[in-house]
Amino acid sequence: MLEILRLIMPALTEDEIHKIAAVEERQWWYRGTRDICFSLLHPFIAGRTSMDILDVGCGTGGNLLRLNHYGRARGIDVDPLCVDYCRQKGLDVSLGSMEALGQPRASLDLLTMFDVLNQAEPREAVGIVSGMADVLRPGGIIAFREPAMPMARGWHDQAVNIRQRFTTGGVSALFLAAGFQPLRITYLNTLLFPPIVLLRQFQRSRQPKLAKSDVEDTREPINSVLLALLRLEGAALRGMNLPFGVSLFAVGKKT
Repeated sequence: MLEILRLIMPALTEDEIHKIAAVEERQWWYRGTRDICFSLLHPFIAGRTSMDILDVGCGTGGNLLRLNHYGRARGIDVDPLCVDYCRQKGLDVSLGSMEALGQPRASLDLLTMFDVLNQAEPREAVGIVSGMADVLRPGGIIAFREPAMPMARGWHDQAVNIRQRFTTGGVSALFLAAGFQPLRITYLNTLLFPPIVLLRQFQRSRQPKLAKSDVEDTREPINSVLLALLRLEGAALRGMNLPFGVSLFAVGKKT
């Protein structure tokens, strides 16, 4: 079964998983985008109590810990090392993938993904998200963060097997095709978009064998400065969508 799951959604390397586990509670990108995503999600689940929640591709559990505040949150991940990290935190996690959810039909109120759907081939996305609609109850919510805009592709994409980057228009069409009403779709990490794209264009001009991921601990005071920039974006997102960015966040409702 594990080999089948790895073919469906190739796992990160063990080294990459250890790095994520070490930094995801303090590093600026993880903290900042997590705060933004949950602030964007909150209006659509406020007032719902005791929700049944599934975090698909839960990694080492940083987002699942936050989801526990909203109801009975469970996670699945394709990699046993991620499952072990989560269970050490007392989280309810088992092996599974975005194509093998292992959930009964109409059994969930909220399904989340954080940088998971990008691991699928573009032609597979509608089928995968339609399968997620099947396990949600009527009116259930799907929410996900994914890498955005093909021009932002760089070494990180190669290192962690990102197969597609998303646009707001593409996600809106994906939602409609899979049986969801789009509720909110916006780009994130906009202020740093220009320097990140310039760096990644330079990276693409170099040999692919040099590729490495962006996951690393960021020293102070740089970490705090970058986190402050994301918090500025979070404040702006209270009243508007951002027009471009390195990532996007989307919320949809099962129709």
